[in-house]
Amino acid sequence: SKSSPTRNSQAAGTLRIMGGESGVTLWTRTLPSPFLGELVSNETTIFGCTSDGHLYAIRKGTGEVIWVKYNSSGFNPSPVLSKDNLYICDRDGNIFSIDQLTGQTLWRYRTRKSLRTPIAILEGVLFSGSNDGSVYAINLSTRHLKWRVRTGAAVQSLLPAGKCLLTTSLDNFVYCLSPESGD
Repeated sequence: SKSSPTRNSQAAGTLRIMGGESGVTLWTRTLPSPFLGELVSNETTIFGCTSDGHLYAIRKGTGEVIWVKYNSSGFNPSPVLSKDNLYICDRDGNIFSIDQLTGQTLWRYRTRKSLRTPIAILEGVLFSGSNDGSVYAINLSTRHLKWRVRTGAAVQSLLPAGKCLLTTSLDNFVYCLSPESGD
């Protein structure tokens, strides 16, 4: 006799919002998978990525799911908000600009390899580090590459630090790159 696989009917992730003063649960939202990395929010909406490749926009006041995007390669679990857009990378090397209200992809920039570092945005320029050993600087108004600088190995982190973009790489060096030129 054949046996069919059983599926766990319990959800793997729950978002619970609690009152700041009372500590009482205001609402919960159960999801098929747990959130990964950081949650970010604007005045009305919470955004986060789950382990099954989904990006969620959830209304803060009610827990209602406003929109969901799926990416088969999975999103980098650190979205960034700037103005009306959400910026996020995926493991296939794409940088996405997504409308916060609708979830519509506004544009996409393709790099050479996966992007696993968090995005940094400074003065209208998006920075992301890649497993191809490069730091990419994308001008947000033109949506074009401003500069690309190679390090000695896969980029592990980016951190804006004054007039410097601190970048760590698997070559065991820390780079201080100019946000303006990459030098």
